[in-house]
Amino acid sequence: MRVRILMALSVVVLASVGIATAAAASKRYAASQQLCAGVSGNFSTKASSSFYAPLSKQQHVLWTCDSYSGSTAAPALVQSCYSDGGQGARSDAPGFVTCWKN
Repeated sequence: MRVRILMALSVVVLASVGIATAAAASKRYAASQQLCAGVSGNFSTKASSSFYAPLSKQQHVLWTCDSYSGSTAAPALVQSCYSDGGQGARSDAPGFVTCWKN
């Protein structure tokens, strides 16, 4: 009985840690996420969502915004990347921006 209770509690704790981590990432880049949503884009902080491959092993994805509409959105998203502490952004393919940090 105690083993079941401990297992259930550990599952709850692990799930809450995962939810808190995702919430923290979205709050950290809230302005960029809002900007991406404003141009009907899909915002993500997962590296696998990037349209672009990293140029080196040191590059890490901070966030991506893809499938957005509007040709004037890219410069604002690139600037938002730098405001988020990014060291570079790639936006040469229409509809895709990836914010990188080394």
